[in-house]
Amino acid sequence: MSWLVERNKRFLVFKISGFLLLLLFVLACAGSEIFALERALFVDSTDEGHFYPLFEFLEKFFDQVEFKKDFPFSSEEIVFPQGFDIVFHGYQKDSLLFFQVFVPDGVQKLLSMVRPLSEKEEMLKTLQQRIMNTLNFHKSFKIIFIRSENDRFSVVARDLKSGKERTIKVDSLKPLEDLSISHDGRFLFLVHRRAGYREIWRLDLEKESFLPLSCGGYNDFSPYPLGENGRLVFLSDRNGENEIFVMEQDGALQKSFLEGAEIPKTVEKVTASSLGDKIALSYFKDGRWHIQICDVFSGVTEELDFPGNATDPVFSADGKEIIFVGERNGNFDLFSFNLVEKSLERLTFDPFFKAHPAVSPDGAWIVFSGKKVSNNWDIFLLERGSRKLYRLTSSFAMEISPLFTPVPIF
Repeated sequence: MSWLVERNKRFLVFKISGFLLLLLFVLACAGSEIFALERALFVDSTDEGHFYPLFEFLEKFFDQVEFKKDFPFSSEEIVFPQGFDIVFHGYQKDSLLFFQVFVPDGVQKLLSMVRPLSEKEEMLKTLQQRIMNTLNFHKSFKIIFIRSENDRFSVVARDLKSGKERTIKVDSLKPLEDLSISHDGRFLFLVHRRAGYREIWRLDLEKESFLPLSCGGYNDFSPYPLGENGRLVFLSDRNGENEIFVMEQDGALQKSFLEGAEIPKTVEKVTASSLGDKIALSYFKDGRWHIQICDVFSGVTEELDFPGNATDPVFSADGKEIIFVGERNGNFDLFSFNLVEKSLERLTFDPFFKAHPAVSPDGAWIVFSGKKVSNNWDIFLLERGSRKLYRLTSSFAMEISPLFTPVPIF
């Protein structure tokens, strides 16, 4: 039983050091249904600790993994313990080893395996691979977008692989547009049209509460996180023309941004790189739409050279590319502009209307809203490597402004 003594010592240190932080996080996230702390329960009911090597393996995937020797299990019923997002359970019957993985949704079994005791080492290796595949399937980036149907607006979180959706009703705010998300995945920022003006609101995803950040009888729109420093860059016509402003994520300290830079007054969209060192603008001039890239620190600007209309710019996760919608001769496609090599690449070859592209944190996917039929906007997904295009939604509802969560969510 030396393995159990060793495990108890390690786990006691882990538990004490992490308890206060865990408690603070749980209190802050009370009521959360989308963004939950990932707590795993690992149960090894075998007397010899046959499955203990999986404990360290699982610690790589979760914020906390708790160990137990007992599990409320019977052949008729499985009681899922409260406070955990997933349970890994290994046990022995006679000369057979059993392992299973559960989640609380109806005590759904994600994985089940049985092997003879003589094949224990091979079973552990196979379990590591299968657990990794299972977690990668269920623990993926989510896509969040705005859905409008029958004059009812909601924010929808959709799993990238399983297709499951979680909907937040926001009927009190309508219509909605210009969705963006904070770098820690806690807040959504969106624009609410009211009394003829556009206002910026913040949605706390953990508490599902709303906070108005601007409502002063003028148009504030296109909010976007400026790096990871907790500020938002946005557009406002409060001085008579569209200008770039900045504020804290709670709406404090609103002021003009980049006053010395030559920013076009017809700007309609602003986004920022993940480092906050560059911003990209979409503006109208001489009968067509252009994109301007501005260095935040030097104020130096660069015009993207595109032979047509260029709109909806967004930076790649590493900040080395601008993904945008380009229109030529009535055809709309996604393009990439490499900021280092100054090269242009066409990403799609379907001429239907496209808008609101967003890039996944790993850079492998681009999500956007598209209109193939009439005025029906849906969500589409482009795989960068294969150039395969997937349609994620197909309904009579209008689905717009998609984005990726910045971190994987279980």
